[in-house]
Amino acid sequence: MTLKKWDIVGEKADDIISVLLENRKLTTKKEIDEFLNPKLEDVTIDSVGIDPKQLKIAIARIKKAIADKEQIIVYGDYDVDGICGAAILWETLHRLGAKVLPYIPHRIDEGYGLSEKGILDFQTEISDTKLIITVDNGIVANDAVEFAEKQGIDVIITDHHVPSEKLPKALAIVHTTKLCGTGVGWMLARDIRKECHPEQREGSLAN
Repeated sequence: MTLKKWDIVGEKADDIISVLLENRKLTTKKEIDEFLNPKLEDVTIDSVGIDPKQLKIAIARIKKAIADKEQIIVYGDYDVDGICGAAILWETLHRLGAKVLPYIPHRIDEGYGLSEKGILDFQTEISDTKLIITVDNGIVANDAVEFAEKQGIDVIITDHHVPSEKLPKALAIVHTTKLCGTGVGWMLARDIRKECHPEQREGSLAN
């Protein structure tokens, strides 16, 4: 019997899938099915390990900023994950009537993540900022968060990277390593929309 090209590709794919499942310690039929056939409704705060108390603090502060027309900066990362997540969160807040602008740091001049230089740079044009929300960064930005607080700017961190032993003293930290940075930002955006417009259908970002 001669194997066709697509049979060989299929066998290799099965081997790769087996390795991935083994690495993730997924052994039961239910675990494997949920991993290979995920449903959006199964992605919850509890299932991904986000601290609900931190999320509640973040949402309350964002709602206040929207109501008081405070300037919000969504501070993303310069990679695909950070840009997509920042876009989702910015669009959600914008449609909810927030005074919000996105900011992506310069890879060379400002470096990775929330930084003192990045804060100083955007303040040259946006001097009245009261709230920074990071996307895909910030979990190790201890010095930058402290600097922002001294400037009278609250910081909410949304991130998926592994934290250091000492967490930044941010107002709230929405964090999990079980999602990408965009996923964490999306979950915050989803729950803000639910709080502001509970009558809207799941998944809608419209006003």
